[in-house]
Amino acid sequence: MSSDGPRPGPPHTHDDDVKHDVPKPEEVDPETGTDADGDPVENPSG
Repeated sequence: MSSDGPRPGPPHTHDDDVKHDVPKPEEVDPETGTDADGDPVENPSG
C-alpha cells in the first residue's frame, strides 16, 4: 500500500496533526462542549 494513497475512514491531512485547537464540528461533543481530545470549545455546534 502507498502511504500517500487514500486511507479508509475520514480523509486526513497534515493540518489535522497540528490544528488541535480547531476541531471539526463532528469532533465536538455538544453535551460537554469539548473536542475529541477533551479540550474546551468556545462555540460547539449543536
